Amino acid sequence: MPPLREVNHRIPLIDEGMRYTYHLPHCPDSLKPQLAEKIQLYMKAGWWERASVSQAAPMLCIPKKNRKIRTVVDCQKRNDNTVKDVTPFPDQDQIRMDVARAKYCSKIDLSNAYEQVRIDPNDVPKTAFSTVFGTFLSHVMQQGDCNAPATFHDTIEEHVEHVSLVLDMLVKANFYLERDKVDLFAEKLDCLGHIIDDRGVHVDEDKMARIRNWRKPMNLNEIQQFVGLVEYLAPFMPDVSAYTTPLTGIQRNGHPFLWREIHDRCFQVIKDLACKYPILRPIDPRSDKPIWLVCDTSLYSIGALYGQGPTWQECRPAGFMSKKLTDAQHNYRTFERETLAILEVLLKWEDKLLGFHFKVITDHKALQFLRTQQCLS
Repeated sequence: MPPLREVNHRIPLIDEGMRYTYHLPHCPDSLKPQLAEKIQLYMKAGWWERASVSQAAPMLCIPKKNRKIRTVVDCQKRNDNTVKDVTPFPDQDQIRMDVARAKYCSKIDLSNAYEQVRIDPNDVPKTAFSTVFGTFLSHVMQQGDCNAPATFHDTIEEHVEHVSLVLDMLVKANFYLERDKVDLFAEKLDCLGHIIDDRGVHVDEDKMARIRNWRKPMNLNEIQQFVGLVEYLAPFMPDVSAYTTPLTGIQRNGHPFLWREIHDRCFQVIKDLACKYPILRPIDPRSDKPIWLVCDTSLYSIGALYGQGPTWQECRPAGFMSKKLTDAQHNYRTFERETLAILEVLLKWEDKLLGFHFKVITDHKALQFLRTQQCLS
């Protein structure tokens, strides 16, 4: 799902209560399999959602030159009732002339460009459209909306402005860029060791593959190398410190290296965690969805996540934390460890959570014991 940006698509209606009469949707038989596949793909991505509505514009299915499907919503009647965006468009003739004067040219084309722009959440109910497979709402901009070109132009202009500011500062400071490492208008970027796109932050698959393919450590140095890589990727691996702790303690206090069954189990669990890593989605301050902080503790470690979503079970994780307890903290009572977990995660994510309202999910029964204590040390 594309993020909500400073520029999102609005559908301002002249008469909010106007009713429309639409014809039934049609789709050539040859394109129906592609339409069904597209509906499933877009619903899975969260771009479209099935809905029961009182009126819906029909979707037109048109074959492209390569025989793939192009979908356009017939919004003519709604467009007649829409306040028009009067944003001026660039002079296309002038653009062509400018390009023709240049010795070298570059062309950038976005994949499904309109559908990379979000509909303002308040206007999503106005996007209802019908297909031969049912009626849907769209959370992304569709072809056929009269103001879609203006919104897309504003979105690109905003991004160009941000890029221009950075480039101007580099020029003023006499810094030079490595041309091969510059990506403009990219849908996906390798940023500081992780992959970032409009869905969130992805772990580098090559690094996870290294964990999955790691052979059993034969000495302390190999354990340290393995745990070092795991800790670097810990933000994508829930509660991983519960399994790295036995590995790091394998040669404590001068004891000889001895690989036991518990180390085998922990080693395998870590490799399993490297097979099902999540996508981290940063907190969106413009969203009205609540922020959740979920934490728990065991005898040996603290595990937590924070994220955003309608409920804590459905929230999209923005980060995971896993921390080993000290020898002294092992002796804490249950409610003390639960309290410590909350304190540790608040300190860990203070910069991410400060200024937001959020809810903490933890073992409430253990913390109720705090009220019965006359002396807390």
